[in-house]
Amino acid sequence: TPGSAVDSWPAWIGGDVLFSRYFRGTRSLWRVKVNGTEMKRLTPGSGCESQTAPTSDGRSIYYSTLNAETRLHLLNLRNGTDLRLGDARHPGWPAIAPDGKSVVFTASYRDGDGIYLQTLDGGRPTGMARLLLAGRGAVFRPQFSPDGRWIAYYEVIDGQRDIWLLPLRGGKPIRFTTDEGVDADPCFSPDGGHLAFASDRGGLPQIWWAPIRDGRRSGEPELLSSGQTAEYQPRISPDGSTLACFANDGHEESIHLISLRKPTEFRVLARARRINDLWWEADGRSLLASGEWKGNGLSLRRISLADGSSQESGWGLDFGRGDSGESDFVSGAISLSPDGSLLAYTETRMMSDIWALDRGPGP
Repeated sequence: TPGSAVDSWPAWIGGDVLFSRYFRGTRSLWRVKVNGTEMKRLTPGSGCESQTAPTSDGRSIYYSTLNAETRLHLLNLRNGTDLRLGDARHPGWPAIAPDGKSVVFTASYRDGDGIYLQTLDGGRPTGMARLLLAGRGAVFRPQFSPDGRWIAYYEVIDGQRDIWLLPLRGGKPIRFTTDEGVDADPCFSPDGGHLAFASDRGGLPQIWWAPIRDGRRSGEPELLSSGQTAEYQPRISPDGSTLACFANDGHEESIHLISLRKPTEFRVLARARRINDLWWEADGRSLLASGEWKGNGLSLRRISLADGSSQESGWGLDFGRGDSGESDFVSGAISLSPDGSLLAYTETRMMSDIWALDRGPGP
């Protein structure tokens, strides 16, 4: 399929392909020829329309709609105050600034789709969120540089996924990766000298990193992964010694640790049914991980680096329900401020219905 939208749930309908498309805050059903031509929208996108199931004669299409509200929260871990940040549609992937005075996130909002910044004062929002970047395509996972001057993110433009750097002091985004593969999930090293990311440029999605200077790549990317399983979403420890990421072997997900001082050292820290997001705690001795543990729904757990043991965070968070990755509704996306005093997170409430679209006679 052409364009910069996120397409999923393909199904055959006659000799064409039926699919669900997410673009500019709306997910609807489309039809396209197998050669990518004559693309036609079939539904208005009144809900999150997906899970397509056309009948064998192609006259009717069954599909589901998700009516959901995703909210962005800021939890003050010192006094327990939990505040909702703004009224953005489908906010996702928050990142708290190094100085704790702002938080960025992706959203469909009054000024369009893109990356927004909400200023904070004493851990409370001040004023309205402002648009930093109007996405040319779908944008995901913004991350601050340690000095707060840059925001790294990845964007889907005409089907190509690449890492970009946005200067906060003004100026145009700078493209960081140019490989034909999928490059996603950027993460700065604590000293700001490297940017780690996930890429399938070697075939299997793996963790790479490259040196960076003044928002531009200053050397060639280097492979950090072991190459044994698909790995995503790197997070580098506060002291810069260890990279955590999550992996998927087709059956379950796990948290991997890669030594950045001895790259050959690697170990599996913990396993889960699904992992949505990771974040290092300030002391570097544990990780916060949101996900599904033993089928008990989404929750936030603290995982010890010493022995991989985990326990509930104790903060009483309710993420609701939602998917991970490039989806319309993202629950359990988290960001912890460097001093450990603030936690930004997303939670989603969902309702689902089954619909039938009668196409009537004709091709």
